[in-house]
Amino acid sequence: MSEKFYPNLSDRLQKLVDEIIAELEPMDWPTRFEHLLGWLALKLRSAPTWDQQAGLYQLWPAIVAAVFEKLPPDPDLIECQALMCIAPTEWRTMLIEKMERDPTVEDRIAAAYPGWPLIVDTIKEAYEEYPIHDD
Repeated sequence: MSEKFYPNLSDRLQKLVDEIIAELEPMDWPTRFEHLLGWLALKLRSAPTWDQQAGLYQLWPAIVAAVFEKLPPDPDLIECQALMCIAPTEWRTMLIEKMERDPTVEDRIAAAYPGWPLIVDTIKEAYEEYPIHDD
């Protein structure tokens, strides 16, 4: 899929994504998933207010999308499916198509990673409370 997020990130965020990709590249996707979750948890611990945490929750899907552009996901792996559900545009579309063929996807993600639904709900809440406007 074409690059849409990475080139539009700020220089600072591109550098961050490059650092994340350098760490993730030698790993398999289950390990990459755990690493990305760990990165989010670490950043959230250093964000003392909900406003700062909401910003991280809003930024994380774009980071995931940029990582996918450099390290394409395997849509058959549950870890990639979990990340695809929060990644914008065609990644989410691909997952929705998969879920139409296999309605157990969401249940399997939640069974494998019980904390995942809370992360997804919190991302949604962050966007609802602090909508991003392209004005």
